[in-house]
This record gives sequence, C-alpha cells and structure tokens, in this order.
Amino acid sequence: MIQVAFKPFRCTSCLDRNFHHGISRLYNGTMLQSGECYCFGLKKPRKFKKSELKQAPPSWCPLRKSQVELAVFDFEDENARQMFSFMYDHCGGACTDVYRHQLISQYTVSFSAQDFWMADDQAAFLEDIPVPNFGIICFDDGLRKQYFFNENGFFVYQPYMRETKPTKGDTET
Repeated sequence: MIQVAFKPFRCTSCLDRNFHHGISRLYNGTMLQSGECYCFGLKKPRKFKKSELKQAPPSWCPLRKSQVELAVFDFEDENARQMFSFMYDHCGGACTDVYRHQLISQYTVSFSAQDFWMADDQAAFLEDIPVPNFGIICFDDGLRKQYFFNENGFFVYQPYMRETKPTKGDTET
C-alpha cells in the first residue's frame, strides 16, 4: 500500500513573502534591508529570522487560521451524480473536481487533515458529520486546503483538486 504524505506548507510558496534586494528603504514604518526576507501579509512588513525560513510558517503568519474549517461538498444535482456513477462503473474510477459539487455544510473541527489521514478509524473523527457517498470533504487551515474523496465509505486523499471550472483555453484532465 502506498503511503501518501502531505507536503508541508512553506513560506517560500507564499505570495506575501518577498526577498528584498537593492537599496535599503523605509516602507510602512519598517526599514527594509538588502538581502533580507520579509512577510508583507501584515499591515507592517515583518522580517523573517533565518531559522523561520527553513521551518513551517511561524505562529504569527497572517494566513494561519486559529481553528481548522471542514467543508462538505455533494453533487449539485442528480444528473451530475448519475454521470459520475456511470463513469465510475465503466471506467474503473473517475476523477472529480470541486466545481462539480456544491457546498452543503461547514464545520469547525479541532483536528487537522494530517490527524484525520493518519487515523486508523477515520469514521470516528466524522461521527457527527454526515458525508455523502462520492462526496468531498475539505480541511482548510488557512495555509493550504486538503481534499478527501469519500469512495464507498473509504476516504481517498486528492492532492490536486480543481476548484474552478476550466476556461476555454484550458484542457480538462
């Protein structure tokens, strides 16, 4: 069995992180020094310590949420469900995306997506939360969204999930 591990979110992939180079200058009350990294997600830029760049985002990260939000998605209508069931039965599984589903409920939970995925009994984590068959659950901690697909009672981690409908120039995968 293949064990899928979550890629931890790093500040290097954040749009608010900026490496300042060039002449030192004053910006919103902070003197930006050449060769230093800053987070511009706050009102006032904050300088990263050298050790913070190599670890998970710091506790003061503006993207981080205090509690994890759990969203449950289901098909938007019966036609979409029947089309998916047909593809699932005849193609040996089908890829699904969030834009084909609609949000049916949201919850605040005390556990993370990593805790849910590593648990032996995942149903015990979701005992009060109804998840429809072929539904999607999304854990959002503010840093990165983690999606799981409910396949006949077993949850499958979906590392790449399209949230918006593809435009005309995009090719659907």
